[in-house]
Amino acid sequence: ADFSSAIEIEGNDYYALQRRWASTLMADPGEKNRARVKKHIASYVSAPDADAQHLLTAYYGYSYLQDRQNTSKILQRMLQHSNVDRLDTVLPALIVDAMLVTRSREERLQLAREFIQRYPDHLNLPTVLEMVFGGQNKNPSLYSFAGSLAATEPGNLYTRYYATAYSESAINSGKI
Repeated sequence: ADFSSAIEIEGNDYYALQRRWASTLMADPGEKNRARVKKHIASYVSAPDADAQHLLTAYYGYSYLQDRQNTSKILQRMLQHSNVDRLDTVLPALIVDAMLVTRSREERLQLAREFIQRYPDHLNLPTVLEMVFGGQNKNPSLYSFAGSLAATEPGNLYTRYYATAYSESAINSGKI
């Protein structure tokens, strides 16, 4: 399969290329084919004119490969990209998905901070806050996160509730 034909046929339809990657992997999920798709994604996203939509396309391509390391790298690039505002309809869901799969507490906190700063009124905000502060999570690094969250988002009721509740539980338990 020639991946360039997907772009030639569809023009600026970036989804054509990611559908092509997906169908190629469905037709032959072998390692040789996976390596070929992965190589094409890497060259596609390394182009000097790669914009936010290119990065999103690569993100989905790596997702089809179940390559969490590269999807995480691409997500970080999207968060740093100057024209990422065009992705505001999908980026919140990608951040939440990344928070669900990461095992790194530091990465989860960094993603939560990005989410809260970018989307303070998003419908998934309570989910993000619950993922960080919920359950029996008694990690000392969360106390400073809660304090900074309360300081940077004083007008947001959700963040104030979780940050205050977590800070108070830390104080009451003698942790701080």
